[in-house]
Amino acid sequence: MESQIIKNQEFLNILKEKLSKGNNRSIHLNVLPKNSATRIDLTEINLIDNNFSEKFIQKLLNNSKFKIDITFDSNFDINELDEKDQIKIQKSVRRLKSIDKQNKDYNLEHGIEPFGFGFPIIYKRDKADPKNIIKAPLIIWSLEIEENRQFSNKWTIKREEDYPIYFNEVLISHIEKDEGIKIESISKEFLEDSLISRDELIELTLEFASRFGSNLDEDTITQKIFDIVHSETLLNRSELITNKPAISGSGVFGLYINQKQSIIEDV
Repeated sequence: MESQIIKNQEFLNILKEKLSKGNNRSIHLNVLPKNSATRIDLTEINLIDNNFSEKFIQKLLNNSKFKIDITFDSNFDINELDEKDQIKIQKSVRRLKSIDKQNKDYNLEHGIEPFGFGFPIIYKRDKADPKNIIKAPLIIWSLEIEENRQFSNKWTIKREEDYPIYFNEVLISHIEKDEGIKIESISKEFLEDSLISRDELIELTLEFASRFGSNLDEDTITQKIFDIVHSETLLNRSELITNKPAISGSGVFGLYINQKQSIIEDV
């Protein structure tokens, strides 16, 4: 009897849908940092480490294993900045410290470090609730973050070859329910080298967009992905948020807590 249930594809699909359901306020469907202490926009880190966003994306898409530091330049003096910039930098530092601490606390309690990076960001008007706009990462990379206690305000972000990369299953489940559109998970062929390259990311995003009847070509998708902007930029251009998903070259570091992810992958 158990064998028949496990082999029943309809049952497995229903189970996956139940497991993948998410709250519209969760990081998987509403990734914008806003006032969250455990999320930080990729571009915010440029305030601490100049050109960090470009350096990070370069490493992410070219190396299955890497380390990258976040640190102030040795000649940096926050007192030389105007008050607004000082406040922004202090906020970014607090967020990185909070992410590092809560990531470790969660690991101690659950044995999992949920720290990761979501990119690119998909913006989609909720069909069931048109007032609500989903702001969700398409792909999530599992990473590690460590604050260096020997140096003030220095962090290291690290990735090993066995750290998972996966489609945002909560977003995919939401789209399947909201639009009735079936979207396949990332093929194992893409992940054989433990890496999603620049070309593969473009291909995956283009395929995602095409499921909605989008006529975006490869050049347009490439421009959208690699024009790195703050995650709230597209949201402010309301004319771009139609019933079809809009794609932004935005990324957010945060705690992508989904205790059911390993079960979803097994299913």
